[in-house]
Amino acid sequence: MICSFRSLSTLLTLATYVSAHGFVTSIKIGGTVYAGPNAQSPPSSSPIREVASGSPVQDVSSNDMICGLSSKLAPDVAKANAGDLLQFYWSGETFIPWFHNTGPIMTYMAKCDGSCSSFTPSSSTKWFKIAEFGEKTPGTPDTWVQADINGGAPVNLTLPSNLPSGDYLLRQEIIALQNAQTKKGAEFYPSCLQLTVNGAGSGTPAPTVSFPGAYSPTDPGILGNMYNPGVIYEFPGGPVSNIAAPQSATDDSISASGGGSPAPASGSSAPANVAATPSSSSLPTPSPSSSSSGSCKRKRAVTVPVKRSAVQAHKKRRLTNHY
Repeated sequence: MICSFRSLSTLLTLATYVSAHGFVTSIKIGGTVYAGPNAQSPPSSSPIREVASGSPVQDVSSNDMICGLSSKLAPDVAKANAGDLLQFYWSGETFIPWFHNTGPIMTYMAKCDGSCSSFTPSSSTKWFKIAEFGEKTPGTPDTWVQADINGGAPVNLTLPSNLPSGDYLLRQEIIALQNAQTKKGAEFYPSCLQLTVNGAGSGTPAPTVSFPGAYSPTDPGILGNMYNPGVIYEFPGGPVSNIAAPQSATDDSISASGGGSPAPASGSSAPANVAATPSSSSLPTPSPSSSSSGSCKRKRAVTVPVKRSAVQAHKKRRLTNHY
């Protein structure tokens, strides 16, 4: 009986690890929601590029760093105005809310050569960073904005108001750093949206980077112990562009919705320039297990407020039950 219980526990744990992988399932621009091809009920066409699976990219020199694992061209192109608010909904591969809680969320844009629906970026494509979200309190490891989307709330992003009109690939990326203590332990989850922007700006974005090539496997924001308190996180990929809109990681009134599904359009208003997520100040964040290896070797964080004594007991049970 004990053997059977342990076998069942192992299977459930492995299922949780698979669920820990993920992707963008939908993006909301104004009152329009664009479901992605990796959504639970995918549409016949989408402006979001499909990825082969929710598995991470772990080789920073791979072409998969551009738009995700074996990404495909999308048939549609979304529309937005310069200065618009975009909301990105991330989901676990089995359509549970996003699993990881440590690491940055960064967004880049690149001009398409012609229509984005037929544009294949290369290592010579120039990308400019328009936003980066890290720790809400620099040097405090349990305050990552990434932890907030565990509840299913979106990552909010404001397009630059000085962005010139044109066709762009918008690349949002989550980097999960729970295993970043070793080389190739960091997990990269890039996702690309094909976007036509209507704007009157004349700004020239600078600086620019290339993918692959923007990151080194030994960058301090990719390799290291990200759980050391007092260490200020250093974002990879260079500085934010000169034309980027102000962005900040603060809480707002948008409620979390499970499974990466967008919140209802009516009655939900978010302040501009905000990574819209529920408060994580009361969510205990587990420290990495010393026995974990490979990708996604973390159990899911607790997502309800609990007393400190209960957290300690929970951690003790997790260590006792670890396989």
